[in-house]
Amino acid sequence: MCRKLKRTSRTVLVDMGASLDFHGGTTSPAVYLTELYRKFGFSFDHIYAYEVTPKVPASVFQKVPDHLMAAYHWINVGVESDPTSALNPLKMILDNFNKDDFIL
Repeated sequence: MCRKLKRTSRTVLVDMGASLDFHGGTTSPAVYLTELYRKFGFSFDHIYAYEVTPKVPASVFQKVPDHLMAAYHWINVGVESDPTSALNPLKMILDNFNKDDFIL
């Protein structure tokens, strides 16, 4: 993967179902993935976290590790399948990123 990335490539994680307390006392899957990729030198520039269950933002951001805070975008609504909707993650990706970016 490293060889395909360019100096200008962005790294993006899209999490659809981003409840950080879903797994109780264990690390959330998104945080686990970011830590796993971090071990191999990948840090995420953007993390888009969609969660349909209403959450108090302050409680969400208390669970986000400090090194991810600048990249973390909390979107406390469900995703939509309408290709023209701003809440469609695929539309957001296509509108804002390009083939040189790494999107997980």
